[in-house]
Amino acid sequence: MDTTKIIAQYSQNSELQQAKFLSYLAHQITVFARDTYEVGGNSSLNPARLRGKNEIIHRITGQQFALLSNRSSRYPDDVFIKTIFEIAAACNIENDLNLSITSSFNHCGN
Repeated sequence: MDTTKIIAQYSQNSELQQAKFLSYLAHQITVFARDTYEVGGNSSLNPARLRGKNEIIHRITGQQFALLSNRSSRYPDDVFIKTIFEIAAACNIENDLNLSITSSFNHCGN
C-alpha cells in the first residue's frame, strides 16, 4: 500500500479511531521486532532494525498520546505517516511497516 492511500485511509477516521489504530499498529510493530533478537538470549541480531522499530513505536505512541490528550501540537496526519515511513526506509524495514499497517487497518475495521 502506498503512503498516499495510507494517509487517505488514516485521515478519514475520527481521532478515537486513529488512536485505536495506533494502539494496534504499535502492537504489530512489536511482533515484527521479534526478528531482531535471538530467542531465549539477550543479544540483538540486528540492532539497526531493532532501533528503527523502537523509534517508530516511539512516534506512534507519542501521536497516540497527543490524540487522546486532544493536543493541537500533534503531527498532521500526512506528516506523521511520512515520518514513520522515512524512519522505516532508513532502517530497511518498510515491508514490516506496510504489513503492520495493513493488518492494523484490517483489525480496526478500515
